[in-house]
Amino acid sequence: MTITDKIRDNKNIDMSETLFWCLVEAINWETVSRQQRGYEVVSKRLGEELTIKEATDLRAIASIAVGLLDKVIDERNPARGGDDSHSDFCTHIIGLGSAVFYSSLGDYDLMAERGRRSDYAESFSYCLPYPSEMEMERLSLYDVAFDIVEKHNHSMYANSFEEAKEKFIEQYASEDVRNIKVSLNAVALMETE
Repeated sequence: MTITDKIRDNKNIDMSETLFWCLVEAINWETVSRQQRGYEVVSKRLGEELTIKEATDLRAIASIAVGLLDKVIDERNPARGGDDSHSDFCTHIIGLGSAVFYSSLGDYDLMAERGRRSDYAESFSYCLPYPSEMEMERLSLYDVAFDIVEKHNHSMYANSFEEAKEKFIEQYASEDVRNIKVSLNAVALMETE
């Protein structure tokens, strides 16, 4: 069974396997894994760029991929432990991209040799943003945007948040509107979810 088969079986996942691997390969885990806490930068960037649904799907597909690796490992080595280093090992293989992942699935000895050499880093999964953390970050942005609108009494002159946002942007266009728009658009996004 492939990742695509498992995605088809799970009606809650909208992301394709192709998009999953594009995102994984864009992370460039081979390089990021060598940078001290490089995964934090990647997770923050993805958290800003992905929707909560996309982040949920990304983590779900990564979990499917770990399950497929686990199945191969368990068939050949049923006595192996399920410790944290095993999780790091599996997610490292995923982080290296589809070619390494599928060659590891097809060649247990190649995968086992990587394990014997401890040729993996902690932990690709840290690159993948947690949807709950993204929601908290967006709630924080919501609070900022709400405070901005309240501070300038726009809520008193508007029939909706969208109208208040436009009035605020019109009045304060000379300021760094891009940052304000980012905060206010995050609010609008949350109102639609």
